[in-house]
Amino acid sequence: MLLFIHFYSILSEILETCTLPENAPTNIVLKKFYRETCPHCQRLAPLIEEIGVRLERSNTPITIQSVDCGKCECSKEEIDAVPQLILYKNNGEVGRMKGYKEFDEIVTFLTQNTDINPKIFKHRIKKHPGQVVRLRERDFYTGFDGPWVILFYTSKDSHLREILNEVSKIYSEKLNVGEIPSSETQNLTHRFNIQSYPVLLILYNGINMVYNHKMDLPTLSDYVDELLEPSFKELTLDAFNTTIKNRKIGDPIFIVFNTNLSLANSYFRQAAHEYKMKAKIYKTSDPDLFQKANIFPKKEIENTNETKETEHVKDEDMVILAVYRNGIFHQCPEKLTNGYKISEWIFHAHFPHITIINNDNFFTIFHGLKPAVILLTREEELVDQFEKLSANRHIGLPFSEKVYGVINVDDYPLFIPSLVPNLPVPSVFIYNPFRQYFYAQRILLNENNFNDFVEELIEKYDENKLKPYPPKKSYIMSYLMVLGVIIGIGLLLLKKGVATKKSD
Repeated sequence: MLLFIHFYSILSEILETCTLPENAPTNIVLKKFYRETCPHCQRLAPLIEEIGVRLERSNTPITIQSVDCGKCECSKEEIDAVPQLILYKNNGEVGRMKGYKEFDEIVTFLTQNTDINPKIFKHRIKKHPGQVVRLRERDFYTGFDGPWVILFYTSKDSHLREILNEVSKIYSEKLNVGEIPSSETQNLTHRFNIQSYPVLLILYNGINMVYNHKMDLPTLSDYVDELLEPSFKELTLDAFNTTIKNRKIGDPIFIVFNTNLSLANSYFRQAAHEYKMKAKIYKTSDPDLFQKANIFPKKEIENTNETKETEHVKDEDMVILAVYRNGIFHQCPEKLTNGYKISEWIFHAHFPHITIINNDNFFTIFHGLKPAVILLTREEELVDQFEKLSANRHIGLPFSEKVYGVINVDDYPLFIPSLVPNLPVPSVFIYNPFRQYFYAQRILLNENNFNDFVEELIEKYDENKLKPYPPKKSYIMSYLMVLGVIIGIGLLLLKKGVATKKSD
């Protein structure tokens, strides 16, 4: 599954809102008051986000509210300057801090006024705003909080180190920039799928991906801007109209229509963050946008009968995921609790011309009627290019002679060693279901060579100029391995079915 939707209880969510929703947890509330144009507010923002992540990671029940005094009325809270933090406990104010504060000062403020365990804020990598941090292998086992761009380099990569140095100065307090020499990364290569150097690793509170774009300052800066942009933003009708004008025709926009902000956040906030570099997921509570989309989430209301009982409204009726594409809104048909199915729906809504290969269709594709062009990848690397290539090959045709599919190697870790040994990731191969042969060529794919290589691979296949992969002596073994994988999947599904029945 290439997109993993996170479902979790409402613990330490950060709410960008003027007023807290009625159903938001209020035992402990930390309010941050700021203005977008305030430099000290911008410096404080990543620290509050890091604190929020650590609180969430430790299952600490606290609500963090972020209030923009440029849009919200802050005089009721007697806010005379920003940034300012106010801590509430059981709806009563217990303390406030004015001005920019360092991480440790904020932690002390929190822990002295609540029962929050200070240990959850330990083991923090020391940061140097505006400088490149020299990292050690041990740092990768303690965890990185906030956005990080990390260069794995060799002695030949001095120009990239200079670019990273410029990036650290440009983004200063907003971005953490680190580097580590290749000589110290032997134990990290498999963990982060490092196959060659140099590599830029992107880490950001659940985002873990390799930078695959042009290695120059303008391109990297555009990428960082997108990385730092807030996720799961509120969308009004006016903002929606502006957004669709600025997007390419056919680009999808995912929107969570809701009447319950906390519930919408609990289902989709983390997913929107982790998928922000691949798909844009917004939320909306704007009745005008409801009207335009003809999607009307219900409110949890009180009955007018004599008992005055509250009517139970299902989560699916208050929170509705939809996609807008080519002028049409499409609702997701899956239940909110079925994260796997929602993941697949988002994938296919985003990439309509390729198929994600999973346990449900594995047998059909590898014992089907069409040759399959398969991309082996992780973290959706090169999936966007593969979608465009497949779309171009579908233009003007009533059907396609080939299946275009994607396998996430993390879902099938034995696929490469058992069936296509020594193929790098990402790779593209063609599978002939009639002859039970794989056809592949070993090459390290990237954005620059992907289209030419895959087009040539398909052309050679059509002209019978490709040799089977692996060597001929392995044909029978490969076929047996395919059967073994399929049987293993069947047993796994059977086991899951039994477990589901037991849990019922």
